[in-house]
Amino acid sequence: MTLNQRESVYEKQMQEYENNLNQATRQTESIQSELAKLEEEKLSHEIKSNNIINSIKQDYERQYEMLRTQLLELQDQGLNSSSSL
Repeated sequence: MTLNQRESVYEKQMQEYENNLNQATRQTESIQSELAKLEEEKLSHEIKSNNIINSIKQDYERQYEMLRTQLLELQDQGLNSSSSL
């Protein structure tokens, strides 16, 4: 193999390596972009979930207080009825 042929082979190999490197770089950038998008979606879902949990908790607390008040009123009515006897 002549010197020119070897240079040609090496230049082809270097070009292949450079192409592979460029492709890997583009893939890495694409993956990083997708990861950033997924992290934003995750944060959005976490916020929505927390809002739903807080809303359910507040509803539960309101219902608990309503039932507690009703129970106290019924107990008072029962005591008043028995003391009237």
